[in-house]
Amino acid sequence: MHEKPLIEIRCYRLHAGKAQMFDQLMREQSLPLLRSSGCEVVYAGASLDHPEHYVLIRAYHDLADREQSQQAFYSSAAWREGPRTAILDCIESSVDFLQQRSLLIQLFTKESHEQGL
Repeated sequence: MHEKPLIEIRCYRLHAGKAQMFDQLMREQSLPLLRSSGCEVVYAGASLDHPEHYVLIRAYHDLADREQSQQAFYSSAAWREGPRTAILDCIESSVDFLQQRSLLIQLFTKESHEQGL
């Protein structure tokens, strides 16, 4: 499989007491829908030190691929009539970060670390 060069990191802040429900909804309903729609989910999980924070990392070929993929997923009946309302009820806020995969890999290599980056 060709690595998709664009990485989206979506960070959620969840309402108090909703972390366990959100994680279950993600694992059992949302992630399978994302994957079945062709979305590459790189990682999904709660923060180790802040259980009310959750991270979803997805990969895309480019911005157009991201737009098309998200439009198809978020407008689908499976999402709208499925876990959408329950998931949105858990979310206090969210923020997205987009970056090139190659830059992220470079940042986490030994050489970059030794250079103080």
